[in-house]
Amino acid sequence: MALQQCKQGHVFNTDHYKSCPYCNGSSGQSIDFGSFAAQPTFESGDLGEVTVPGSNFVNNRNNVTEISQRSFAASTNHDSEKTQWVDYAPKKITVEPVVGWLVCIEGSDMGKDFRLAPRANTIGRDSKMDVSLTEDPAVSRINNAFLLYDTLNNLFLLKPAETATNIYLNNQLLAQPMQLKAFDKFRIGNSMMVFVPLCCDAFQWPSENHV
Repeated sequence: MALQQCKQGHVFNTDHYKSCPYCNGSSGQSIDFGSFAAQPTFESGDLGEVTVPGSNFVNNRNNVTEISQRSFAASTNHDSEKTQWVDYAPKKITVEPVVGWLVCIEGSDMGKDFRLAPRANTIGRDSKMDVSLTEDPAVSRINNAFLLYDTLNNLFLLKPAETATNIYLNNQLLAQPMQLKAFDKFRIGNSMMVFVPLCCDAFQWPSENHV
């Protein structure tokens, strides 16, 4: 296909028209626009050198095996137009999976829920505690109790601290670690908590999800 530009700036195909079909004037200087080519398709494997006719578009990238995982961008400078390959590696976000919740059903923090992680969850009044009962002055500030998730056996344990406010699990004084069952209730300070598990006989996170 031969393209030509007339003096008025119109571009037309000389295979079909001897003069400009837009203005019927005399044709201007012929400008070679190069032959039309389909945009190259990149396959997995060795790309070698790829050149698009009529331009300085050249790629010398070799041995690319996973095109779908790379971003493709073109940049222009004063000397040439080049293809730049940018390795794209999505950021790996690590999330500590939830394994259950504690919900305060009585006391100053009534209505609050607390997310439990697959480890020893601290319970106290301090804001840095995992279960932070900030509005209950009867709760010890730091580590009044621990709620542990046993990833190997898929069970939960409530453990009191050695010197802290007494804890009553199902109306019984908690003197040593005891296993928690779904919807067990325990009193700590002036707050009543109910245990709501996610991980149980019906569900457990894969071991690789535990951090």
